[in-house]
Amino acid sequence: MPPLEVEMAEVLESECSVEMDKLLSLCRHGIPDRLRAEAWKYLLGVMRPEKSQELSLGKQMEQRYQQLEQAGQADPQSELSREIKAEVWSYRSAEPFFREPRTHQRLERLLRTYLHRHSTEYVPGMVHLLGPFVQVYRESDTDAYYGGLLIFHLPAHRLFATAHGHAAKGVSGP
Repeated sequence: MPPLEVEMAEVLESECSVEMDKLLSLCRHGIPDRLRAEAWKYLLGVMRPEKSQELSLGKQMEQRYQQLEQAGQADPQSELSREIKAEVWSYRSAEPFFREPRTHQRLERLLRTYLHRHSTEYVPGMVHLLGPFVQVYRESDTDAYYGGLLIFHLPAHRLFATAHGHAAKGVSGP
């Protein structure tokens, strides 16, 4: 295993807390595939750097997502369901992962849950924001929901800013 990956794994697997400054510094060199899902949770603020309540927070998030998902189920014949399904089916259709029926179902379910929870309208392009999170969090709808759909609430300038609040090269904030 490369030294950078070993060091990042140590930061993420710390028993007490994740050193965010160190994690940010290491991530600037790329995040190894096997650590990406865990690193994104901290970078996006889904998980807190202090690990004392990590298990209980994770369980609460899972329970809350399950409740939201059940409440957000829609008629598969509705106009909304048809719009979402059309975009899901065309999204990255050349890639095997995104052609899988399970992936289509997850994307549709996550979007319906989000739209119901936030009483918001579907906007074309939402699948494009959510897709990478569904791919990274292949086994967890909860993580994809809280990580990926958090992006819908960020102002555009924050999508391009570093965790320290400084605009990325070539992109200015408001």
